[in-house]
Amino acid sequence: MKSTSELTLSQKQKLKNTPQTSLFAIFSAVVLPIWLIILLPLTIIYLIITKILSLLGLRKQKVPKSPAEIDSSSMEATKVPKDEREFDLVIYGATGFTGNFLCEYLAKNYYLIVC
Repeated sequence: MKSTSELTLSQKQKLKNTPQTSLFAIFSAVVLPIWLIILLPLTIIYLIITKILSLLGLRKQKVPKSPAEIDSSSMEATKVPKDEREFDLVIYGATGFTGNFLCEYLAKNYYLIVC
């Protein structure tokens, strides 16, 4: 393969118009300015405001991300006694593909316990 100094003018033009070059040009001309002018300052402002609100104690408590972060005392306050519950088991997504399999399995294996 020839080096860039050995290429003819038409070959250099073809090399300049490769998809990588045009993709970089689009990124440099459109995406980067939008990110620098709009998204980056908004992100910085959001982080500053949330930090100030959390320092002042005005920010809502964050939702726990995992079961390990849940305090057991808060769960006890919201727990409904078994005899007052309307349902024993609630299946979210029962109309979906996997939920359908779960419903069939429960109906087949635990029908006598429920009915």
